[in-house]
Amino acid sequence: MLDSLAPVADSTERVGSARFELEYELRMPGLDAPLAFGASGAYDTPAKKAELTMDLSSFAELVGGFAGSSGDAALAGLGDPSNWKLDMVLDGNVAYMRMPFLRSELPSGKEWVSIDLAQAARMQGTDFGELESFANGSDPRQVLDYLRSVAGEVTLVGTENVRGVPTSHYFAVVDWQKALASAVSQANEPGLLGQLQSFDGTVQNIPVDVWVDEERLIRRMKMQLSMSVDGQEAGGSFEMELFDYGDSVRVEVPAAADASTRSRSGARYSAESGHGNRPARACRTLHPRARADSSLGGRGLSCLGRSRLDVSLARPR
Repeated sequence: MLDSLAPVADSTERVGSARFELEYELRMPGLDAPLAFGASGAYDTPAKKAELTMDLSSFAELVGGFAGSSGDAALAGLGDPSNWKLDMVLDGNVAYMRMPFLRSELPSGKEWVSIDLAQAARMQGTDFGELESFANGSDPRQVLDYLRSVAGEVTLVGTENVRGVPTSHYFAVVDWQKALASAVSQANEPGLLGQLQSFDGTVQNIPVDVWVDEERLIRRMKMQLSMSVDGQEAGGSFEMELFDYGDSVRVEVPAAADASTRSRSGARYSAESGHGNRPARACRTLHPRARADSSLGGRGLSCLGRSRLDVSLARPR
């Protein structure tokens, strides 16, 4: 029986490797249906490698509609669901990304964008830790920090198997303000808390369900987020399963011949997701206050990072 979920977060983070599957759902005013997307991948902390595959195809209809009304021909392909498949690989300080709609901007024969995070930090005069957080979005353990901000009691719901593993199911409520303050503190941006609190969306405390095995490792985690945007309901949900703890994780790093650090025009890619190209313009099309950067690191889609509709659940590091 647990009276705190913090030790569970600690023991889960200490395991060096595992595989995972994620599901997100976003509900926003003005949308006829929720935006749903999923991801799967693996991490190997000792080897400093991770991989992530995301299906963002539900964004195609939304962005395609905005792109059509904007008259920007360069955004036209974003209405095709097949263009919203993201692959990401982290190999030490180097992050690789592949999305179909980026291919036309890459030199001939290249499929991957390659970003040396340490080099990008030096070029931008930025703390390497900030850019490292950009790549840490491939590590699902970032979300575990929310379990250190639980308010009130932890309740045992019952027992059940998750992927064949016996677990205990617990329920608790995360104190959103406490979690937000902790995240901002770790992001080392003192002014950020005031900016986030000034948004016209009001986030409520977050219910969380956690399934824990006999070794105090998390096997499944669910969170629900509710908020008000201009007086209308919004929110989201997040579900994660972790499995194959400690198993050998083989992350295939793209070959150098298949990756490029520069676009077809010769511009160098950076961890800011390419201002001026289609990803950046798509973000600005989604919301005029959105910025296509990663200064909040690990908060899911970076183009929503500073918008009032940011409902992702991973914490900055």
